[in-house]
Amino acid sequence: MINWQSFSSISDFTKVIELNPRFSEAYIKRGLIYFKQNQLIQAIFDYTKAIEIDPNFEPGYNKRCQFYYRLKEYDKAWADVHKIKELGYSVDPEFISALKASSGQDK
Repeated sequence: MINWQSFSSISDFTKVIELNPRFSEAYIKRGLIYFKQNQLIQAIFDYTKAIEIDPNFEPGYNKRCQFYYRLKEYDKAWADVHKIKELGYSVDPEFISALKASSGQDK
């Protein structure tokens, strides 16, 4: 078991990714740091990489749709919402309401 608390920087997770580029959790953790630094494009890139590694990784879609929403890329946010539902998960109703209101769509 990896003690993630000992990892706290982008460079820590970048090193993990260099050692094992198929380790999706490292992309997710690094993406969260990017998000906290308001670097949404980089966060989306990392979440996309994690999804490429595991196309059924629901948490990746769930966070990425929120990042897209913040960037006002509503069609991409809706696509992730549909994928989450396709995988058999639910999406926060408050998020769906906000996405509908912001996008002017009821996809």
